[in-house]
Amino acid sequence: MAADRRRITRAERRAATWWTSGAIAALSVLASVLIQANLPWFANLELRLFDGLAARHLRVPADADLAIVGIDDDTFPKLGVPSDRVPRDRHAELLRRLAAAGAKGVVFDLYFVDLSDPEADGAFASAIAESPLPVAFPLETETSAEDAASRSGRRWTFREFVYDVSQVPKAHLGMAQAFAPDRLARGIYTVVENRSYDPPQPLPHIALLGWAMLEGKDPGSLAFDGTGWRLGDLVLPTGPDGEVATRFLEAETDFDFCEYADALALDDQAFRERFADKVVLIGYVNSVDLAPTPRGAVPGVHFVAQSVNGLADAARRPLATAGREIALGSAFLVGVVAAWLTSRVRFRSGWLGLLVLGGVLALLPDVLMAARLWLPTLLPWSAFALSVLLSGVAEGARSGKLADRFVPAFFRKGRRPDQTEQAAVLFVDVRSSTKLVATVGDVAGRDILNRTVRILSDVVEAEGGEVERTAGDGLIAVFRQAEHADYAERTAKCVGLMQRAVSPIAEEKLIGWKFGLWFGMEAGPISGRILPSQGRDEWSIYGLTVHLAARLQAECSHQRAAVLLGPEIAALLPESVPRAPAEPFFAKGFDDPIQAWVMGNAEHSENDRLDAG
Repeated sequence: MAADRRRITRAERRAATWWTSGAIAALSVLASVLIQANLPWFANLELRLFDGLAARHLRVPADADLAIVGIDDDTFPKLGVPSDRVPRDRHAELLRRLAAAGAKGVVFDLYFVDLSDPEADGAFASAIAESPLPVAFPLETETSAEDAASRSGRRWTFREFVYDVSQVPKAHLGMAQAFAPDRLARGIYTVVENRSYDPPQPLPHIALLGWAMLEGKDPGSLAFDGTGWRLGDLVLPTGPDGEVATRFLEAETDFDFCEYADALALDDQAFRERFADKVVLIGYVNSVDLAPTPRGAVPGVHFVAQSVNGLADAARRPLATAGREIALGSAFLVGVVAAWLTSRVRFRSGWLGLLVLGGVLALLPDVLMAARLWLPTLLPWSAFALSVLLSGVAEGARSGKLADRFVPAFFRKGRRPDQTEQAAVLFVDVRSSTKLVATVGDVAGRDILNRTVRILSDVVEAEGGEVERTAGDGLIAVFRQAEHADYAERTAKCVGLMQRAVSPIAEEKLIGWKFGLWFGMEAGPISGRILPSQGRDEWSIYGLTVHLAARLQAECSHQRAAVLLGPEIAALLPESVPRAPAEPFFAKGFDDPIQAWVMGNAEHSENDRLDAG
């Protein structure tokens, strides 16, 4: 029966531990979400961690079919023009030569918002209209029309393109908005709302148009369904705002590059060999247009080229992003395990488990990113840390309670060795415990005695006393004057409370006779000291007061009284506590007879005279 009870208790304890761990994990995840929502640095740190993972797992080689024609500080002297812009008739010349060389397409990373020289404008407009190549142009934003949504990169008002290309099927307009939540361009918005129209019109990124050209498709065939782009049988997943992370170039690799004036100076054969079957991006490569990225500042046209290059890889090897439900669920699971392991840190397995879990959390993002899955990193880590913290606090409180039960009181209260103080000492013993065990058996008898001593100890602690020592069938309790001025009354009150507390045990049919307790108590000076015992320190009290209380408890059976008071404690108790003189008796160690008192009224209604036995 006892074994079954212990198994049930352990099962219930395990269930309670898991429930507590679940509650701690839920609080940790909630706190983590609130921290992430209210502390910008938290989200920025998540982005930095993503950058580190992307640098290890999302770098791609340069596509040989991409080329850059760059405008730098040397371009203008070479062309013999002022250093503010390239004449548009030169753009017309370059566009015609690229068409003749058999390029796949052209992406201008240059804004054309104002008319310039009429002759040059006419030449460029004609080249655009006559080009057999798909050509993409970015629209410049109207910064004065920004609102909160615009600043997030999702909605913008754009200026009109300088030329009317509405009837030119090969000309495509886009935008060049980078995805930069912390002012570092780490991706692109593939599409935004152009609020220059009513209703607003979707406007794709020029890198998306360049990707379509790189795949040999018409940019006009791109289709967005809210979750990603379709280009023939290719699918490009996007984030909730249509964003895609840029997959930057591998180290020591770069695109085929040619300076603008040098490209125009090439003869036709060299030009054809350089640009045939390539998508050509044209833009500034000097300080005029720099994009700050996690890989450092790069020219704007290089960022667009790397975005085009990365889109091709992203469509073939997409990076899946765990949904919010999966992220929260994984963080909750980590929190539950961390809280449960923390509750076991007093065992070696608990510390080892926490180290293993921390190692898994450290390695898991790399493993998932290698498998093309992005799971938010900080949410599980913060759930782990907060769960360990909260569970540690809970364990500290629980350990404090265990300390109250198992750590000796003299150690908790910092008692001095060889200390003498005024106190009341109470000896309690179960009547005829040997006969009880012989009657009901060892197991049942020990269970009854253990329950009894536990109940008696609880009563002592509830009344402000201290269990000095327990024996198999009784205990010694001390009530100190330094802790309670009414220490004598508390000792006397404790007797009645103990008798009522054990009455359910006395009524058990298993026992077979009237179940009772013997009490002996006395007040006076007691001394204590710390003694070594079996490799540990123990507090032991001694003195005449202790000896007399023990003799009084032993005398109960001879006096046939349940409670015997010593002369000193009898004098301290108020008149409201009934007592009657007992027969004087001689006690070992005392020369004179002891005048004890039986606690109770004349009829001993609470502490009956007991039959011998």
